[in-house]
Amino acid sequence: MPGISLDIVRILHPCGIVLTGGNSLCKYGGNAPERDENEHTLIDYAVQNNIPLYGLCRGMQVILDYFGIELENVAFHAATSEDGVVEAVRHKKLPI
Repeated sequence: MPGISLDIVRILHPCGIVLTGGNSLCKYGGNAPERDENEHTLIDYAVQNNIPLYGLCRGMQVILDYFGIELENVAFHAATSEDGVVEAVRHKKLPI
């Protein structure tokens, strides 16, 4: 599966990649290891080629996981909703 997605991205030369929401990552109880692998492959390609990368919900979680950040409840961070849920993250150097 990652090979097909990577081939499509290489052919299309997108101006950005969007990772969408859905189930949890396998390490957090999800059941789609092929999706985890596919998204890690796409993130790797985006990082290597300086392609902007956007993650929504699970997409943001898989980006954090890619960079070795464990998911946990946090408090007092910027880009939070009124109830304190983290709604956005940004990489300091890459277009993520």
